Amino acid sequence: MIEGHHTGLSAWSEVRLRLKALMADSSEVDEAIHRVAAIMPEILDGSCPAAPDWLDPRDTIAVEMLVRMTY
Repeated sequence: MIEGHHTGLSAWSEVRLRLKALMADSSEVDEAIHRVAAIMPEILDGSCPAAPDWLDPRDTIAVEMLVRMTY
């Protein structure tokens, strides 16, 4: 699900379809996590960066823009 540098980020509708497919069969996701954790074990420590205080999670446009600008 990692998007390539030259590909850019997909439209939300495409991402939604891809996420549904991954949720149906998570073997690819599990394998990717296992491979990355072998190099960076800290991805399994359970911490997650907090969203900025100003971000309203109900504002889908703001959330999408934050993701795109971070990318």
